[in-house]
Order: sequence, then structure tokens, then C-alpha cells
Amino acid sequence: MNRAQAASEYLIVWGIVITVVVAVVATLFALGVFTPRSNLPSTVIGTFTHNVAVDAVEINSSSIAVNVVDNSGSSITVNSLIAQQGNTNYTISSCSGFSLSPGQSKVCRQTGSFVLPFNGHIFINYTSFNGVFNESHVSVGSLSVS
Repeated sequence: MNRAQAASEYLIVWGIVITVVVAVVATLFALGVFTPRSNLPSTVIGTFTHNVAVDAVEINSSSIAVNVVDNSGSSITVNSLIAQQGNTNYTISSCSGFSLSPGQSKVCRQTGSFVLPFNGHIFINYTSFNGVFNESHVSVGSLSVS
């Protein structure tokens, strides 16, 4: 093997390595791995009045997503979920008419126009079956997203 061929093979190998590294870094940037935490909204979810609650929220100016979890010990049917900020109610329509067994959860999403920072409440209207008859409940919790 002559020196010219060895040099070109050396450059080709390093070119491939650099291309792979650039592709991996670009993919990580696209996935948000390098997004600083200070740019993400700060979310505080207050205690709910019942064991049916929201344990995770993602909200921005055009959509909201909440994770409803059933910690009540009995099966429930969620009738409605409303996020309230001041005098404005945001009905999360994908969060109505579905059932959850104890320990199960469901993510509900709604698009719309939301004002940030969001400081308000979440109302979960649900029905539980206690073995004899259905009981209606409203679980209320506070939500603060800045």
C-alpha cells in the first residue's frame, strides 16, 4: 500500500466518524436533550380533594395535556374535566365518558388558546361504583404553570 492510499483511507475513516458524531448531536438537539431546564415551564399541582387526581400536566399557549389517575380503590367513569383560570373554563373534551380501574391513568389532550402563566384549578367530575350504587364526585385540585 502506498502512502497516498493510506492517507486517503485515513481521511475517509475520520470523515465517516465526524459525520456520525454530527448526526448523533443533531438528533439529540432535535429531541430536546440539550434544552436547558430554565426554558421549561414550572408546574405545581396541588392536592386534590379526592383520590382521583391529575399527576402530570403539560400546558402551553395552544394546548393542554393532563394525566388523570384513579387512586380511589374502585372503578370510576370520568364524566368531565375542566381547567379553570379566573372566570374562564377550559373543558378538556377528550376527558369525558371513559372508565378507569384502580391504579389506571389516562392522558387527555385539548387544543385551544391558553393564557400563561396558568394559575387556576382542575375539576374532575366522576362517578364511582361502590358495589351497591353509583356515587357522583368532583375532585378539585390547584394548578400553577409559569
